[in-house]
Amino acid sequence: MIEKKINDIRLEISKLIEKFHIPCLSIGILSKDVEYFLNFGFKDLEKCKPVNEYTLFCIASITKMFASLLTLKIQELGKLSIYDKISKYIQLKCLEDVTIENLLSHTSGIPAICYAENVINNIIKRRSTPYTDIENVINLFNIVSRYYKPGEKFLYLNEGYLVVEKILEKVCNEDFEKLMRKYILDPLDMSRTGFKLDNLEDIATPYLYRRGRYYKYSIPLCIRGDGGLISCSKDMLKFILMLINRGRFRDVEIISKESINEFEKERIRLPYNILDEDYYCLGLVKSILKSQNLVIYHHSGSILIHTSFLAYIPDRHVGVIVLQSGSNYPPILIGLKIISKILDIPLVCIKPLYIDYIYSKLEGKYISHSGIYSVKVVRKGGFLTIVENYRSTILIPEDISDKYCRFYTLSSDFRKIYAEFEIEDDTVLLRFERYLFKKVY
Repeated sequence: MIEKKINDIRLEISKLIEKFHIPCLSIGILSKDVEYFLNFGFKDLEKCKPVNEYTLFCIASITKMFASLLTLKIQELGKLSIYDKISKYIQLKCLEDVTIENLLSHTSGIPAICYAENVINNIIKRRSTPYTDIENVINLFNIVSRYYKPGEKFLYLNEGYLVVEKILEKVCNEDFEKLMRKYILDPLDMSRTGFKLDNLEDIATPYLYRRGRYYKYSIPLCIRGDGGLISCSKDMLKFILMLINRGRFRDVEIISKESINEFEKERIRLPYNILDEDYYCLGLVKSILKSQNLVIYHHSGSILIHTSFLAYIPDRHVGVIVLQSGSNYPPILIGLKIISKILDIPLVCIKPLYIDYIYSKLEGKYISHSGIYSVKVVRKGGFLTIVENYRSTILIPEDISDKYCRFYTLSSDFRKIYAEFEIEDDTVLLRFERYLFKKVY
C-alpha cells in the first residue's frame, strides 16, 4: 500500500518539476522506520549530473531546529538556562529583559534587522556584503530599537540566533561549529552535514530560473547558526528519526525526552495559519489539524537559491525532508502533499494544498465568447494573474471552492473589480470586467 502511495507521489512531483522549472529535488520520506528517497533532476545542469540522496543542499532556516536543540543540550549540561536574560552574557541595550527563549522563539520584540536579506540580495547581484562576520551582524543590535515587550509579538529575527550562537561559544569556550558536531551531528552519524564541508563538489548547483533560463549562483557560507547548515536527505532522515523517537537514535540518547518536550512547547500563536492553529516553539512550528486529530511539527528554509522543508509527526511515525535548488515552487507544498498522501488526508482539509489544487484548475489560456480575444491566467507565487497583451493584473482571492471562485483587483481609480470563475467538470468560465472567457487549455 505504501509503495503505491510513493509511486503516486513520484508521478505527481515529476509533473511539478517540468511545470515549474525546478532544477533538482531530493526528498526523504520516513514511514514506520522505512526510508524512501525520491530524487529528480540534475545537481549540475551543464554536466547533467543526477541528484541523489547524498547530494548536498543548504537547509537554510531548518538550521534553527539544530541550533535550538543544541542550546537545550547545553542547558542539560548545566551551562545556561533558556530563561536566562541575554544581559547575563552579552551587553546589548535593546536586548535588556530579553531571554534566550525569546530569541529562539522570535518573541524578542525586535523587527527583522535584515542582515540575511542583505547577504542574499548581494549574492544575487554578485556584489560584496559587510555581513560576513558575525561581530558585524551583532553590532547591528546597537543601532536598532525594540518595538514590543518580550513575548508580546512574533517577529522573525534571524540575528537573534547569532546572539545565541555567541552565548553558546562563551559558556562552553568552544566554537559553535565544533559544539554542533560534538553534541548533535556526530552522535547522529550525520557525516555529510556541516557549515563548511570539504567536498562541495557534491552540492546541488544553486540556480534561479528567470526569463526562460537558469542562472547559476554560489552558497553564502558566511551564514551559520540561523541558516547555514549544509546537508543531504540521507542525513536529514537520521535527524527526523531522532525527533520521532523522542531524542534517541540507535538506542543512544542524543538529547533527553524532557528537552524534546521543551523544544516542541508552544511559545506564541502565529499571526497566520497553515492549518487550523499554528504556534512557534523553539526553532520550529507546531501546526494543528483538528479534523484529523493531527499535530505536525515543521520548519521551512530559504536562501532563495536553495529552499527546503522538514516535517515530522511523532504519533504517526512519519517524517519528510524536501531539498530544492532554486525557489520556483514552495517545498512546503511538496512536503504537505506527501503527508496528505501517506496519511490519506483529503486535500480540502489542508488549506494551502486545496488552494494549490484549485489554482491548477484555473491556470491556462482563455478565449472570449466571440473567439477573437484571449488572455492567460498565470500563477505567480501565491497569486493568480490575468495576462493580456503587455498588462498583468494580480488577483486577490476572496472566495475559493470547487465550483466557484471569486477574486478582485483594483482599477486605477480604486474601484473594486471582480474576476469570477465558474467550474463545471472540465469547463471553466471567467467573468472579468466586461468580458466572458472560456478556458481552452
